[in-house]
Amino acid sequence: MAPLQMTYHWRPLGTNQSNIEAQVERPQDLVHGRPLGDADAHEAAVAVQRWRDGKVMDLGNSGLAEMTLQSSGSGSGSGASAGAGALMSGTISAPRAQTNAEGTPPSEILALVSDAFTESLLRECLADLHHQDSTVMRMSCQQAVEYLRSHETPGILILDVSGEDQPLTTLTELANVVSPDVTVLLIGDREDANFYRQVTRGFGVSEYLYKPLNRSMATRFFGPVIMGGEVAPDAPRGGRVITVSGVRGGVGATTIMTNLGWYLAEEAKRHTVIVDFDLTTGKTALLLGTQSNNGLRSAMETPDRVDTLFLERSAQLVGDRLNLLSSLSDLQTRPKTSAAAMRHLMATVTKRYNFVLAEAPLCPDETEAALLDVTFQRIIVLDPTLAAVRDTLRIMPLLQTRGQGSQPLVVLNGLGRPGTLTLDEVVKSLGDKPDVVIPFLPKPLGTAEVDGIPAVKTCKEFRSAIVKLTHEAASVVADQPHHAPGFSSGLFRRLFGRGT
Repeated sequence: MAPLQMTYHWRPLGTNQSNIEAQVERPQDLVHGRPLGDADAHEAAVAVQRWRDGKVMDLGNSGLAEMTLQSSGSGSGSGASAGAGALMSGTISAPRAQTNAEGTPPSEILALVSDAFTESLLRECLADLHHQDSTVMRMSCQQAVEYLRSHETPGILILDVSGEDQPLTTLTELANVVSPDVTVLLIGDREDANFYRQVTRGFGVSEYLYKPLNRSMATRFFGPVIMGGEVAPDAPRGGRVITVSGVRGGVGATTIMTNLGWYLAEEAKRHTVIVDFDLTTGKTALLLGTQSNNGLRSAMETPDRVDTLFLERSAQLVGDRLNLLSSLSDLQTRPKTSAAAMRHLMATVTKRYNFVLAEAPLCPDETEAALLDVTFQRIIVLDPTLAAVRDTLRIMPLLQTRGQGSQPLVVLNGLGRPGTLTLDEVVKSLGDKPDVVIPFLPKPLGTAEVDGIPAVKTCKEFRSAIVKLTHEAASVVADQPHHAPGFSSGLFRRLFGRGT
């Protein structure tokens, strides 16, 4: 029996009889207009119906180059779901990049979403991508189908199906009202891999993301499709490196890095290591109530010794899933480091941990630049002073030249400290609100440092800010963060005129 083949156009190959005889009950009747029945394999039947009606589904823009589906039984089985399962066995080739002759993005994007937070986030994401011809609206899925029934189909459609009891039914209705060549990006609330396979392979959806979303995630995964199908290179295997940089000394970068690492490990249950590269005055060990050893310095000075066993012996266990690499050298001796040693160390730790956190200077030397080269997400910390705001404006253009897939997150720390700028003054100076704002909390943070206990464990206001930062920087949620659209508006894009 000949297979049903999904190529750039989804339709049976050869004659109707040879391709769908064993998959669709009374195929000739179906071709002549019979409605779908319970004994029909759903995907095959829909393919025949669309082929018959002249609504051939073009999968060229969906990123699937070819899918060959071998039928494995007759259509007289146990119904549509059984037939669909049989059809889904097959092979898929590598994704095919969407490109056009001019290398420009599609002319129009329409996003139909279900809530205010997602609406705000997608506006920011599209602004980050510098896409001008886009519309974002809030409505239910049923309203979205009715809207598309009476309006011209855009080049790219972003649809939010979260909260729908039958999202696949919604997609089936959608397929009947949109043009065959539309590229669909889907947002939902189902996390299972089976649903992802169903919507991408069965319905031709280009990409699916589940909530809770953040701007970094949407830009990273939707961006290549939106910007003309230029597929981003695969990220290196292993853990993600997050670096925290203070625009000036004393703005709280070390405290934020340490508490973020603790929260990722102990609350979000991710295997995490904090690497304190300040080998002369680092204080991460103090904040975590432990002591430094000579392990990190040895790793940087003799990189050939660094392997998994070395890490097990050198990393200090701070919690069930939190480790610390930290050393304190003689103040009169400058440790010998190199870019090669940094690359080797980071390659080793990312194989062992889900997240690697480190503090990086704004103006790196060759060794520190090697750390930034493997950074997944960079966090910039400032306090509400004129000098910090000035330095933030100076450093942002330099960050554009680095190759991180995500744009830096900006954290304003110590808001409300006497004698400093107000939030409105900071916003006016920078051009937008920071991504995360941490209030001035001298007593609880000071007490936590003296006691060697992470402040995120004891201070509710500080914890709330770290939860939000965790979601934005690592796409991880343990507590449910408070979604405040005004505080996730993307400072980085506004500083360079990328606003709409």
